[in-house]
Amino acid sequence: MIADLTPAALPAAIWGNKAARLSEVSSLGYAVPAGLCVTYATAQQAPNSIAEALATWLGLYQPDLVAIRMSSIHEDQLAASHAGQTTSVLGCRPDVATLMTVLEDQILPYAAPWASRTGGLSFIFQCQIAAQLGGVAFLTDGRLTAEAKLASTDGITAGQAPDVTLDLSGTSLTATGAVSAVPVATLAQTLKIACGGLRRHFKFDIDLEWAWRQGVLYTLQARPVTTSL
Repeated sequence: MIADLTPAALPAAIWGNKAARLSEVSSLGYAVPAGLCVTYATAQQAPNSIAEALATWLGLYQPDLVAIRMSSIHEDQLAASHAGQTTSVLGCRPDVATLMTVLEDQILPYAAPWASRTGGLSFIFQCQIAAQLGGVAFLTDGRLTAEAKLASTDGITAGQAPDVTLDLSGTSLTATGAVSAVPVATLAQTLKIACGGLRRHFKFDIDLEWAWRQGVLYTLQARPVTTSL
């Protein structure tokens, strides 16, 4: 099976939680980078169909770079996120041959142990945002905390030290780091509004991976907060 990430409604039982939530976030009107989803079975059995779909998708969206992400129903659960246990490859050249090689050589071998477990498993080919800022944000009990790296979407999730930290409780904002390079007040309010809206919809505290480019906040992943902050 092959499907657009946005604005399709993708059931987690087929596509995994990451793809399902991102498609749902997009349907709510939040910005989500365009993506093409393929199931594990299709990746194994019908590579030519994926290559044809990728050619069409690349022609439509013309991304500068592509990220390939794995989505499993066994990650991003209410009880445990299992963050970092699936794999992603960023910075892929936007041509069919490169993307198919990355899928076959780097993604599928890693995914094989997950495929032995029942439930949805897919891969997302996604336009990679050339972010001015990117990171993670958490909203619990009305308090927003965030960490970000300049010119990066994966630095924080890769364990790098943040360039900027935000803590917004009520109307009190504390920002540290390279604050002169960031519209911290606007960013903090935008993150809080987005996390609050997603919290009301999903009915759980939000752990948001995000990217900021030219005043637009993009959701890269939305999962439940599973540890105390």
